[in-house]
Amino acid sequence: MPKADQRRLEDYTSTGEYFHFARIELRPTPLASARPHSQDYVELFWLERGRLVHTVNGHNQHLGVGDIVFMRLADVHKLEPIGASALLVNLAFPSDALEFVAQRHGEVVAGTAFWATGHLPEVRPLGAWARRALTLWGHRLDAAARTPLSLDAFLLAVLSLLHSDTTLPPGVEDGPAWLLECWRNLDTREGLKGGVKGFVQASGRTPAHVARTTRQYTGCSPSALVAKARMATAARLLVHSSMAIVEIADEVGLPNLSHFYGQFKSAHGTTPRRYRNRHRGDPVRG
Repeated sequence: MPKADQRRLEDYTSTGEYFHFARIELRPTPLASARPHSQDYVELFWLERGRLVHTVNGHNQHLGVGDIVFMRLADVHKLEPIGASALLVNLAFPSDALEFVAQRHGEVVAGTAFWATGHLPEVRPLGAWARRALTLWGHRLDAAARTPLSLDAFLLAVLSLLHSDTTLPPGVEDGPAWLLECWRNLDTREGLKGGVKGFVQASGRTPAHVARTTRQYTGCSPSALVAKARMATAARLLVHSSMAIVEIADEVGLPNLSHFYGQFKSAHGTTPRRYRNRHRGDPVRG
């Protein structure tokens, strides 16, 4: 591995700034200038446009839109765009900022994100809903003062994405790239409405090949993955929207209410109405 340059947070922050946040347009560089570097800070970054080769700790990772990377102090890396350019969003901050999160949420975050224990930093592909939330939070952070409070609020919001119903089912990221893309497609209205047929069509493979590969890597059938995505979205809409249950059923591709109720109760152990009442209390009226 080439000798790594050392980067320091103080080189990117002004007096009084606790962290550095920037959107960076990456363009191909001559091979000689593409050097790996270490840093005295931790960072996370994600792609909003384009693709990248991320060389980290001697290994190459191929990153696409929506991939978010959690870099630790010991990681050494460099980034090179694939094609003309890529738009990267980067947040760099002191490692001691993570102590607050670890003290309060250590059991939840253990082994994930900045606390991943493997040789490579953790990469999480985010679906469409999570990407929209991340973009909004990024704009808010960019407009905020560079204080510990602003950073803490952003980090907790981002980490919550990793432990929501939109996280990847076990095995999906170990399979072929098309399987991950098919799952990502289920985070869209069109993907949910397309159901199993749309899942197969998005793969570009035969139904038999899709079924065999999906079971090999996830232990589930395509219909089970579709049902999981539908019920996760339905639960989220019940809690975080004012949509009627019949509208939610149609939104996730199950306009037959009887069928929707049956799948929801099987997934969550209760009816949609009871689920909504249980998870969305009214703090004013009780």
